[in-house]
Amino acid sequence: MPTGKAKTAAQLQAEIKRLEAQLEQKNQADQATKMLKSREFKSVQSAINDLGMSDKEILSLFKPAAAAGKPGRKASKAKSAKKTARKKTTKRKSAKGVKSSASDKRAVVAPKYQHPENKDLVWSGRGRQANWVTEALANGKTLDDLLVNRG
Repeated sequence: MPTGKAKTAAQLQAEIKRLEAQLEQKNQADQATKMLKSREFKSVQSAINDLGMSDKEILSLFKPAAAAGKPGRKASKAKSAKKTARKKTTKRKSAKGVKSSASDKRAVVAPKYQHPENKDLVWSGRGRQANWVTEALANGKTLDDLLVNRG
């Protein structure tokens, strides 16, 4: 890249810093992509999704403390994530009829959809679609086919 003017040492140093920062961003993006595609991450993601956590909550569990900019922050995020997972687990249990804590004042919603073969698999029709519903729809079923028989 020949230019008409020779660059000063200060200009070259500034360009090196800019390129190093750009390289660091690229490396971080590549690491994130690699992590998201890893078998271990997908396994953990599936398990956490079963607890009802969103993808954003899952990703927050994997952010390094250095990226947060504060030392020791990773530990508090881990505690927070455990609390969130515990709360979500409690909510899930309450949907199956098990009493939840007194602080959970939301009413339990009756299931609207039921798996055709495994009657234990139900979905209220609210929130994220259950995996078995997604699979059934992909296999040609309709939501009407999955309605709970209330006869």
